[in-house]
Amino acid sequence: MRKSTFKRAAALLIAAGAMTAVTVPAASAAPAPKGKVNTKVAPIARTMPKITQSKTAQAAPGAVITPTYALLNPGDTLKPGDSLKVGYSTLSMQTDGNLVLYLTADNGKQLQALWSSKTWGNNGAYAVMQADGNFVVYKQGGGDGLGGALWSTGTWGKANPVFALDGGELLVGAATGGTPYWRTNTGFFPAFVNGQWVDQPADSLQGTPQVQGLVQNTWLESSTTILIEQGDGNLVLYRKKDGGVIWASGTYGHPDAVAVQTGDGALAVADNNYLYWDSGTWNNPGAYTKVQSDGNLVVYRQGGGPANGGSLWSSGTWGKA
Repeated sequence: MRKSTFKRAAALLIAAGAMTAVTVPAASAAPAPKGKVNTKVAPIARTMPKITQSKTAQAAPGAVITPTYALLNPGDTLKPGDSLKVGYSTLSMQTDGNLVLYLTADNGKQLQALWSSKTWGNNGAYAVMQADGNFVVYKQGGGDGLGGALWSTGTWGKANPVFALDGGELLVGAATGGTPYWRTNTGFFPAFVNGQWVDQPADSLQGTPQVQGLVQNTWLESSTTILIEQGDGNLVLYRKKDGGVIWASGTYGHPDAVAVQTGDGALAVADNNYLYWDSGTWNNPGAYTKVQSDGNLVVYRQGGGPANGGSLWSSGTWGKA
């Protein structure tokens, strides 16, 4: 697993060719009820994935790809047109020179650019995990000792390095695990099971005892849908099978916004100064938000759920998954 805090507020680095996911009117900013919304969300501990499975596929020479993560070892490269795919995230070394991490649907449709090296306009560029610990995008003909670096993680001098795609996040760290040296701070929100964070996507956000939330380019999953707080501030519910948009908060244009389940019961999209959208379910301590496999996004009162009712708000999108 990975290690980080979900206290992230960096705007999305837009990749060349990335598509706008939703075209709906932007919500107007308004002061939050009873003052500002608490956008500080619960910290989550994660570590680097360890090499525990044999190679099962090869998208680049030497690449280790398992159902849960992909690794590039020192010397491994991503050439123009190469990609690594794990779950609903795909890292693509595009032929225009840009290295881009995408959220993708089952049919391969690119839904969102989660991160980019911003190195487009360099046809033939490639990426390499170097033995010195640095992961670098070089222009065509460049390389270690030759120059031509376009972008790097700045992690030279680190021991036992690997590059990983794990849970929708890119990381550079030690092959033996531990705290990453570098990360993109993207990916799924992990489930909290028996008092511990586990390396699988959660389908719900809790407001107590700590406020949980989605920062830019992080998401929840049901078996059929993905709810992502995009880098543009829009909270969007996508269908996994074809990437269709089921519901959106209409809050794009606010790249510092996060989606939080507040302690007093509301699902809200807000930043430190303004509330851009909310479910209107305030004054319900213990309420939580759930992404359901039937396509519905629901805020339930404490103790409620799909089997026993207690819905306070829903997107009204059941049957659309």
